[in-house]
This record gives sequence, C-alpha cells and structure tokens, in this order.
Amino acid sequence: MIKSLTDPDVKRRLDHMHKYGVDGGDWHGLNIDCNWRKKSTLYIYGPDHSGKSRLFFFTALCMAEKHGWRFLIYSPETGDSADIYAMITTIYCGTNNYIEGKFGISKEDRKEAEKFIRKHFRTVEYFRGITMDDIYEEANKLNNGYPNEDGTKEKPWKVDCLCVDPFNAVKHDVDSTPRDIYLGDFLLDFDQDATKNDRLNVLIVHPASQELETQEVDGKKVRFYGVADKRNIMWGQEWSRKGKNLWSVWRPTKKDLRDENGQPYPDGYLLVDVQKRKPDAVGNIGQYPVYFNWMTQRYYNDSNLTDCPLKGITTVVQPVQEKSVSLDSNKDFLDEVPF
Repeated sequence: MIKSLTDPDVKRRLDHMHKYGVDGGDWHGLNIDCNWRKKSTLYIYGPDHSGKSRLFFFTALCMAEKHGWRFLIYSPETGDSADIYAMITTIYCGTNNYIEGKFGISKEDRKEAEKFIRKHFRTVEYFRGITMDDIYEEANKLNNGYPNEDGTKEKPWKVDCLCVDPFNAVKHDVDSTPRDIYLGDFLLDFDQDATKNDRLNVLIVHPASQELETQEVDGKKVRFYGVADKRNIMWGQEWSRKGKNLWSVWRPTKKDLRDENGQPYPDGYLLVDVQKRKPDAVGNIGQYPVYFNWMTQRYYNDSNLTDCPLKGITTVVQPVQEKSVSLDSNKDFLDEVPF
C-alpha cells in the first residue's frame, strides 16, 4: 500500500504532531530518562539475576497507577498466573511476604490490592507449544471483549502493554531459516503489532554470550559479568536494528565489586543503561541508577530509599535494609528478617 502526504490518515497524524509535538510517551516516575510509549517496543535484557522481570513489574504498576495503563503479561519464568499475581500484589503492598500476618498482607489490604490489579492486569497461562500468534490472539480477544463459554462476551478490555518474559518461552519455528532472518521477521511483526494495536510491546531477553570481566580489589581478582551490550542479545544484531527502546539492566552480584570511584556500590543498586530510544522525544541514551529495597520489593530514585514513584498500599512500616543483598537474597540475611 502506497500513501501520499495528502492521505487522510497521514494528514491527520501530521496535523496532530504539528499541533502537539511528537508523542513522547508517558513517564513512569523512575529516574530513567526513557518514557514508555504506545505504538512502540521495549527490550529489557541483562545477565541472570539482574532483576529484569521485577523491574518490569514495578514499572508496570507505576504506569497503571499514574496513567491507567492495562497490562497483559506472559511470564512463565516468574511462574504460573498465581505466582505472577502474588508478586504484583507484594510490590503494590510494599512487603516481601505474601502470607497473612504482621509482616505480610492483611485480608483488607489484599482485597484493596486485588481490586486495583483486576482493573489493570491480566496474564497468559503457559501451555506446551505456545506461539507468539497465540499470545496476540489472547490480546485481541481482550480488546474486543473476551468470549465466555456460554457464548457471551466480557466488556472490551484495551491492552496498553503486552509483555513476553522471556523471549525463548514461546515456540519459534525456525526450521531452515537462518536465525538472523527469522529474528528480523519476528521482531518486525512484534513492532507492527504494537503500532496496529496502539500498545507498547515488551520483550525480556537474556544475553547469548558475555565475556567475564575482572576487577582487582584489595589484591584479589573479582570476576563478574558487566553491563550487557545490545549486540550480546541472543541470535544476533537484529535486536538493535529492529528495537525502538533498549534497556540493559545490571546490578553488582559480587559484594567485593567497586564503582568507578573505588567505593562499594550502595545497597540495592541497579543500573539501567538506555542503549537506544526512539523517537528522540521519549528520552535520552544514558546510564541511570535506581535502588531496590528487598523489604518493600520496590525501586527508589535515591539510595536513602525515600523517593518511590509507586504509592500503592503500605501494609507495614518496613525497616530499611542494612546490608547489600541480591534480589534473590542470601540465607544469612533471610535468617535476620522477622517473619
């Protein structure tokens, strides 16, 4: 299909941009200078245990709270639908324990949280052989009114963001097609689906290969995986060519690591390296630190853990963590938490 400058749809969009500017998307509240924009794609990648999924869930809650976005999530790496909703609920309630109790979630807070989550989140359940087309179909059903078994339909539920976590949890019929060509077609379809359905499509993916880096600290060599480059993502450079926005996520997994000033990293330090953004109006390429509090399961804009963009529910007054811990945490620290 060929379109000229005077095509009604083209002219309508140009008139809108001329009056209001290029759509720069919506800000999530984190000090990451890259907005989330519909009709676009976002790829989040980084080494194992770098907090990719948790960062997405937290930011999604911020977008739901601030802008009313609705999310369809396929994340078998997190678990089944109950596991996903439990994680979202704990983040929203600001606690690390889903169980009812003093340091968990009360029945009243669970009810209030689930009211919000029902309004803004749906999940796709894994089944063997699930394809990207299956997930697109589920999103389209929600947009048009999900069909019930009795032949009736639910009210249309517009999907503002579709997330697949991770990329390799859907079936890919590569056959004899070279992987880079297949991937290019897949990502182009992913981008076109976002444009057609006015939503942000998100892929969470692992690097295919990274060289271990070495840092010498107090005469001891510490080996670690550094910030992943977009060229490290599995199956080739098509990710950087086709993706609109690329976030590389990194955190210091070794306690001995030091920053560029030779100092230990602050507790909960997480670096988001925006390696590509498109269009320019959504933000800027650069490295942006945020800080994770294991006790509240939330991210903060400051190392003092006071500036959190998510309001949600505060179920208990949580003590500030006193030592650096991984997102998976370690046994010694868990032993000190009063459940």
